[in-house]
Amino acid sequence: MRVLLVRLGDDVYGVPAADVEAVIRVKPDDRLEVFGSLAVRHREQPIALVALGPLLGLNGGNQFDRPPAVVVRYGDDRAALVVDGFIDEREVAVKPCGGEFLKNAAFLAGTAALEDGRIAVLLHVPDIMSEVRKLSRPVAGISAPASVARRLRVLLVDDSPIARATESALVRALGHTVEEAVDGEDAVQKLAAGTYDVLLTDVQMPRMDGFQLTRRLKSSAATARLPVIILSSLASPEDKRRGVDAGADAYLVKGELGVESLAQAIDRLV
Repeated sequence: MRVLLVRLGDDVYGVPAADVEAVIRVKPDDRLEVFGSLAVRHREQPIALVALGPLLGLNGGNQFDRPPAVVVRYGDDRAALVVDGFIDEREVAVKPCGGEFLKNAAFLAGTAALEDGRIAVLLHVPDIMSEVRKLSRPVAGISAPASVARRLRVLLVDDSPIARATESALVRALGHTVEEAVDGEDAVQKLAAGTYDVLLTDVQMPRMDGFQLTRRLKSSAATARLPVIILSSLASPEDKRRGVDAGADAYLVKGELGVESLAQAIDRLV
């Protein structure tokens, strides 16, 4: 099968070339919001913009202001999947996923051995597009601002520009206002200068990570009552326990994040 090889962190993933419409750089001016979901203008049409790493539960999203993305299509649906980089386009021999971990993993169609000894994991575009449709679909009775009893002021903390854009769109879809911080230190400065109703924070960030930020807020009388929701691609029971031990009021996994789950967490805490 001919595939486009892309990079997520240090790992290699393959997208069937037949499903690839284009490769692009997502410029800030091309981003827009459609029904509370992040989109990008491609060939004069808005299509869903999704960070592939968080979708697969791998990382927090690309760190660049103009991240690379693969435009994939399935039927009449298209989406721009943000990746960490492009590697090559080539023909590979695809084998079924082996082992219990890969065999049961979502969105994967097989593996391929590369010449340098690395293993590329082949993505199953139909499953990915099905999940993208769920993330992009407005939720009746939740996404409409008129249904919000109280407009909250939310502080979002994430070092990834593309992750911040996606998560901010979800918050605004609930009718709340959102301000952004690029890491824990930036969040502390914004909290000292203003008042917020909820704080959403990533975990893996420079200078001060999400666990450190949560502990600092919960140990201060001025911010101890501020609800803190951790948004992380770290999904293991150990990571969730670390969030609870740090004092977080809720822990949501980025790969499972949607308008409905975020609304339920905020409504429960505020």
